[in-house]
Amino acid sequence: MTADYKLDRFCFYIFIVDIFFLPLFPYFSVSLSLPFMLYWFLKRGCRVKVFREYKYFPLIVVLMFISTLISVVYPVETSYGTTFITTFKRLVQFVTSFWYFFFFKYYFETYRVSINKVYFYSIIYIVIFAFFYFLNREAYASIKILVNPVDNHTRRALGHEIIYRFNFLWADPNNVAYAVGTLLLTFLSEEQEKYFSKMLAVVLVIFILFCTMSIGGLSSMIFSLILFFLFKKKKKQIKTSDFYKISISTIALIFLIIYFYPIISDFFNSDVIDNLLSRVDYYDGSDTSGGRGKDFIKSLSYLNPMFLSVGCGIEGFVTEIGHMYILFMYGLPVYIYFIYILFWRKRSICWRRLIPLIPMFAGFTMNIAIIDQKYLLILLFTSAYLSISTSNNQIVNEKSI
Repeated sequence: MTADYKLDRFCFYIFIVDIFFLPLFPYFSVSLSLPFMLYWFLKRGCRVKVFREYKYFPLIVVLMFISTLISVVYPVETSYGTTFITTFKRLVQFVTSFWYFFFFKYYFETYRVSINKVYFYSIIYIVIFAFFYFLNREAYASIKILVNPVDNHTRRALGHEIIYRFNFLWADPNNVAYAVGTLLLTFLSEEQEKYFSKMLAVVLVIFILFCTMSIGGLSSMIFSLILFFLFKKKKKQIKTSDFYKISISTIALIFLIIYFYPIISDFFNSDVIDNLLSRVDYYDGSDTSGGRGKDFIKSLSYLNPMFLSVGCGIEGFVTEIGHMYILFMYGLPVYIYFIYILFWRKRSICWRRLIPLIPMFAGFTMNIAIIDQKYLLILLFTSAYLSISTSNNQIVNEKSI
């Protein structure tokens, strides 16, 4: 076992634990494993320069840096102010996050590794927190605010301003919902056996989604599941044993729905539904009304030819739509690069393989979810894995993790 392989494997496991199981560094949206990533790039970063995605990365960084400088002098008033320090931290966040993508792409192309257990155990991990939330929301919120002091959602819930929705170790419950949808779909698409584990994962994710009370997260997962089964490569006839498994799973699901009826009824509470649906409404006549439709229409008034090359590094043009957020922040070329890295089909990869990314694409579209560091890193990890052809002749075998 070479020293290079030991370093690669050590960093890989450090990054997995950090991304999927640890909270962010308190008060700063930065991953705890970032020092290890810096060290790996100093020692082994030259390995990623062969990737097509890396070819344009230096230019993208330059454009983003120019946009950050423009933020100092760009004359505009947005929905909320952005200091240069905030803009610069956002630049560092995105640039270092792409390092994780390059590392994972290198690792998945170099070593044969199955990530099924990572997704399954991360779902188990999240549902444990969801269960504590289900038992006592106020107690969970009181502890959660200590782990994530900048969590405004939990802080407002403790002040009885809003209904407290499960947001895991993160800040936005919607981001959690979109992320677990992708975790589930990736697990279902990559795991070829373990029927019970797959059914269990489905049930647990449904419970998590009800705890988050996210219509967008639930809708995007259902839509993706339908596509997943419609375009499944191998369609097998249902055997007698499969019929029994499906029947038992259905009965278990009905039992769980009955048992967890209180939280489901909370989800369908008219006040909750009205509040969530209001976020997709267009315009209600007031200047302060929310809604993604209004958010999009308002953002169009700020567009000018400058954004075809670089952005202005300023946040606040939109509050919900990730596409417009990146366009205004860094311009059209950087936006195209983001879409290519995060969601686009790479060479020799079929479109069906990208179905698991649909929930997180919905989160990017409806919620600017990528400003949540954990969300972005899980998305980059998954995108890197799904961008590797299953027929690749990888050179080192590893056990499933």
